[in-house]
Amino acid sequence: MDVALNILPVFLVIFLGAGTKRLGFFPDGFVKGANRLVFYIAIPALLFTKLSRAPFHETFDMNLALISCLSIFVIWLFSLLFVRIRIFSPLMPASAGTFVQTTMHGNIGYIGLAVVFYALGNNGLGIASFLAPFIIISQVQTSGNLD
Repeated sequence: MDVALNILPVFLVIFLGAGTKRLGFFPDGFVKGANRLVFYIAIPALLFTKLSRAPFHETFDMNLALISCLSIFVIWLFSLLFVRIRIFSPLMPASAGTFVQTTMHGNIGYIGLAVVFYALGNNGLGIASFLAPFIIISQVQTSGNLD
């Protein structure tokens, strides 16, 4: 129950943003600009500051990074296998590509780091900041999405 209460603010902010967008409080141009600001400046700045202040011996764990990357790779392989043997249904090529990409691509930047911070505090965020580049790079490499 404590974990649910700790991460509740993350989802409240998401619902607040979705509600204000639906009610038209912010024009689409603002939403796109704010999204770019967060993605290209705020999240990298957060990762940089957390990593620069975190004690190296407490956050650096190559085994954890390798396990995270390997997990993403295994999920990617299974999604390719599911598409190949048509385990769900015959997918059109565009739908199959979307399925593969969405099965292994997480949302560490927008939701993952916030959940880690509220659930585990600054120490957990330091460890997640160390893992984030490994996870993000492995997701980009397996999805082929380079933008």
